[in-house]
Amino acid sequence: MIIRFFKNKYFIQFAALFLLIAILWIDEILNPSVLQFSGDSVNIFGLMGILKTYPIVIVAFSILLLLLQAIVLNQVLENHRLMERNQLLTAAVYILIISSSPILTNPFGVLLTNFILIVQLNVVLNIYGKKEPLRQIFDAAFLIGVASLLHLPVLVFIIFLWACLVLYQLFTWREWLISIIGITIPHLFAGTYFYWTGSFETEFNAFTSFFTQIHPPVFSGGIYLYIIWGFLTLLTFISLRQISKGLTESTIPIRKKYRVIVFFLIAAFVSAIFAGETLMSYLVIAAIPVSAFIALYLSKTKKTFIPEIIVILLFLSIMVWKYLNLA
Repeated sequence: MIIRFFKNKYFIQFAALFLLIAILWIDEILNPSVLQFSGDSVNIFGLMGILKTYPIVIVAFSILLLLLQAIVLNQVLENHRLMERNQLLTAAVYILIISSSPILTNPFGVLLTNFILIVQLNVVLNIYGKKEPLRQIFDAAFLIGVASLLHLPVLVFIIFLWACLVLYQLFTWREWLISIIGITIPHLFAGTYFYWTGSFETEFNAFTSFFTQIHPPVFSGGIYLYIIWGFLTLLTFISLRQISKGLTESTIPIRKKYRVIVFFLIAAFVSAIFAGETLMSYLVIAAIPVSAFIALYLSKTKKTFIPEIIVILLFLSIMVWKYLNLA
């Protein structure tokens, strides 16, 4: 029922996306104090300190930001023909994943970072077929640099960009140099600001120690989180298995763009080596490619009974977890 409903793209489906967030965020809406902030949350112009005294404002901002990026991700995949047209399945799946735990709804880290990475993914997909895509490469690298200021492990996505350049057979020195310049500029601006405010040494030490003190990733959570992420993992493996069978029938541009999504997923997992006990707040970046794979499978499969059951069980598991947060 859920899958069939979001295989359409009318006003009622857009309204249902907002309703879906409202239902899945019932604990944050009724009790905003459950909203969690990961250790790498950024205090943009002191906003976090101010808004923490108004948690309902943070919840409202988070809901709007999640709705916007879900729709943008859905449209990006549709524009590049990586998803069936006139559907909102990608947006619905993305909302389900992000809403699975309060720590994933942090607007000052996770959500803002993911929004920038969705835009960056669109830029990288637009590189394909361009003869001299210097502007697109610079934009993609610059966005990675900006996102890494919010969530430092995103720096590994420069390797994702380079892998895409190899995939697109772009080997000139200018294209590779411009990517390095693009990712460096945001950090030069940040370094200048830190030097001006007298905090450069502190920030530089924090930057270097982050990459030298690697903590093994640890998944910590209650039984319901294991159940929720178990359903997500099962659905992801089923989707990847089915999609890999059908890729050989696709055109070369579509196959290459799907490989870009796979590279994105690998980069998300690589960034998690720095996670330690905050693994969940790192893996949320993987929600972007995982949503694409699951939504594509759900849109193409004719045997919807089993995936529909899994999606319903996933939804019910999240609701039980949310109810326990309110108790």
